[in-house]
Amino acid sequence: VQRKRGSSSGKGRLQPRAQLQPQPNEEDEVSSGEESEEQEVEDRTKKGEKLHLSPGNIWFNHTKVANVVTPSIKGHYNDLYCSWKEVPNEIRIKWFNNFKMKFTYDKDDEEEMRKNFYQKCQKRLKDMIFRVTDVENLEEQECPKWMPEQAYTRLIARTKDPKWIAKSNICRENKRKHSEDGKIVGTHHLGSISAVEKATRMTNENKKDPTAVEVFKEVHSRGGKFATKKDQNLNDEFNARKQQLEAAKTNFDENELFLDVVGGRKKGNVYGLGEASDHFFAKTGGSLKLSSATTYAPGIISLLQEENKRLKEESDARLVAQEESNR
Repeated sequence: VQRKRGSSSGKGRLQPRAQLQPQPNEEDEVSSGEESEEQEVEDRTKKGEKLHLSPGNIWFNHTKVANVVTPSIKGHYNDLYCSWKEVPNEIRIKWFNNFKMKFTYDKDDEEEMRKNFYQKCQKRLKDMIFRVTDVENLEEQECPKWMPEQAYTRLIARTKDPKWIAKSNICRENKRKHSEDGKIVGTHHLGSISAVEKATRMTNENKKDPTAVEVFKEVHSRGGKFATKKDQNLNDEFNARKQQLEAAKTNFDENELFLDVVGGRKKGNVYGLGEASDHFFAKTGGSLKLSSATTYAPGIISLLQEENKRLKEESDARLVAQEESNR
């Protein structure tokens, strides 16, 4: 059966499952953001006014750069690639070439640019496949215009594999368990604006660097309300521990306290900060496979342990006094 080709907007857009719908307009904001940024880069390219990429200046944390990654993949998606491991090296190179032709850069920065591009591709490719498969009756949906028909047919077959189904169910439940009504909800409330760019804007607006928890709140809450119980609980725990340390007149670093509350780095990033993690915390390890090792402020862990020990001793002393008074 020959399926109609999909389109990037309007008719032909895949219809998501009702119970998996993102927050209102969130998906549209991301998609329209990517399209507008890509168009602006295209226009500048045609005029010979390409953006110049340079670490520490305009780099992959810049929206105009990051939003060119997905179109670079779609420009030469010639087979079924559901994960980065499945992408042949020659295809990775073609994707990178699609990307780098949109910008100017110093030759010395090309290898670092390639590493950052590949790192972005890993996540974007996963997101692209999720958006295609996160629908009811995949066989009845239109094939996305960037995916070959034969690849789409193989994708349909793969989604029926028991291993795929089991893994999808696990991921879906993990996303659902932190919401109040059991639905999968988006936690990033800034549309196409990344946490890195938001942190930069906050610095420019306030003339000082924001703290990690301030960026976390801006990204994960809307109107003061967090989307998930997990985010709300983390914020509450941070505030409670901060009050304890302040009451004890203990010197501490808010960023390191936030890092301890969320459990440190996982898969290279700090929860709630994404790629803005490196804006606040040092790390060690390689480029693509990031290390979970984190540099903590001197003494912060021991200070927290001492404070917890003191609070426990006070609680135990009150219990002993209460028992003696009851005799």
